[in-house]
Parts: sequence; C-alpha cells; structure tokens
Amino acid sequence: MLEFLDGPRLSTLVRKQGSLAVEQALPLALQLCSAIHYMAQEGWVHLDVKPKNVVMGAPPRLIDLSIARTRQGAGQTAGPIGTDAYMAPEQCGVQGMGEMGPAADIWGLGVTVYEAITGHLPFPASRENGSPHERFPQLVHEPIPFSKDIPPVIADPIIACLRKWPDARPTAEELAGALQPLVAALPKPSIVPRIRPNARRQSPHETPLTVVLPTS
Repeated sequence: MLEFLDGPRLSTLVRKQGSLAVEQALPLALQLCSAIHYMAQEGWVHLDVKPKNVVMGAPPRLIDLSIARTRQGAGQTAGPIGTDAYMAPEQCGVQGMGEMGPAADIWGLGVTVYEAITGHLPFPASRENGSPHERFPQLVHEPIPFSKDIPPVIADPIIACLRKWPDARPTAEELAGALQPLVAALPKPSIVPRIRPNARRQSPHETPLTVVLPTS
C-alpha cells in the first residue's frame, strides 16, 4: 500500500518564499542527518538528496529512491549519476574524486540546506553541454560564502558538507552532533507549526525524518 504524503516539497517552499528561516532549515538539516544515517546503517546510499525530494510534512519525508544503490553498488558505479546541481564530485563521473558512498548524501544535504537558507545554489550556474568542469562547477569552484548575517556557528557545518573529498566531509552522526545544540537553542515554535499551523507542537527530535528503503 502506498502512503499518502501531506505537505509541499521543499523546492516549492523555496521557490515561493525565496528561502526558509533558519528556525526551519536547521531542524530539517538535523532530520536529514537522521535519514541519511539510517540509510547508511542499512547499507544504502540515496544519491539524489535535493529539495525536490523532501516533502515538508509532519514529519518531513525523504522520497524518490529511484537511483538509490547499496553501498557496494554505489562504490562500483562510474557515474555520472544524480541531479547535476546536487551531485557530489565523486558522482560526476570524473576519475580520482573518491568512491561514492554515504558522503555523497552528506554533500546533497549540504547543497539542500544551503539553498533552503539562501534561496540559491552554492556554486555557479552549470553548462549542460559543456566540458565536465563546465557541467559540474562543483568540481573546480569553492562554495559561495554565506552572507554575513548567517553566523559561522551555522554556516561552518553546512559548508563542511561541501568539501570536495568524501573523507573530508562530516558523517551524518558528526553533523548531527554539531547541529543538535543549535536546534535546541532555536526559539519556538519549531519547524512543524510553521509548515502546518494547526498541527500539534512537537520537538524536532521527537520524530526523525522518515525514509523507506527499497528491497534489495
């Protein structure tokens, strides 16, 4: 039986609002950490974490496992695989960028949350029919810094997700450890009442973001 998901996609909210308040984006980042950690523990990699694949319900859902791979299968995939603007360097099909694994989903999380906070992508626009470096500016460019109104304590963990080499990025568990005190310090109401004003208030830690794994 298919589950009915109630709520807009994150991409729709960003398109309509321009960006999300930090009070919304940080709890979402923590929930994405939960989903990515769960998938990694079960031996799966999503490979397409992006705003269009996040349904902002109560709780949010990470959807679309159409290109998900087992960790072993991801490591054996030559690429490119994913959505260009959200692909980690190792997903771009260029040799020498490292092996695909859970760190690729951390990259997707970083781009997703960066876009949610700023309203734009962290790298210059790509040229679909250009060279690999023109198609994938994330291979050669550093992320555009956050504006000065976003303090380093928030910006730094997100930018850490966008390090070129997979081994240099935080794990989902490490990122969650950096985000938890930030989320705990946020003013209430949290993300759920903002998205669904009539919903019961709940802590962002109460229900993790849900993901249903494909059968192997």
